[in-house]
Amino acid sequence: ARFSNHHHVRDVLVFDPYGDKGIYTGQAHNDKPHKRGTMRYADGRVYVGEWYKGRWHGYGRGTFPNGDSYAGQYVYDQRHGKGTYRWHDGRVYNGRFENDKRHGFGSYSWPDGARYDGEFDDGLYQGKGTFRFADRSFYTGEWQDGMQHGQGTCSWRNGRVYTGEWYEGKAHGQ
Repeated sequence: ARFSNHHHVRDVLVFDPYGDKGIYTGQAHNDKPHKRGTMRYADGRVYVGEWYKGRWHGYGRGTFPNGDSYAGQYVYDQRHGKGTYRWHDGRVYNGRFENDKRHGFGSYSWPDGARYDGEFDDGLYQGKGTFRFADRSFYTGEWQDGMQHGQGTCSWRNGRVYTGEWYEGKAHGQ
């Protein structure tokens, strides 16, 4: 064995592969976490799930020192595929990720009742989607770079409705 700080227990490797950065318990291959295991990092992060050659890969659950958590698919240490991210302040995103960012269809909700259901690209609202504000007003339509942009309808709580063109987050052509 190359590491003097590890040992095998019934085909499970327990060692500190990253110096003082954490403790790994689980399956390993070539002295790297591989298949299933748990890593408890010194900074408070915990990852429980599937590994590939020392990297988070497959289904896993990560919890972070600030109280955030993620459960879902990982590809080479990045959120990629379907998953749920929960922020410590009560926000929740459930949907697709690509390269560690919200991407594809998803739902993003806030503790005050606001919610966005629709498409994301590179972490931003992009394409078609509906945003329901906490006061029950809503916008449904096209988004670009996180803003209402293109054709859409906004219905405010006071009964006012605008349907038409939006430009960089503002009604255009009223």
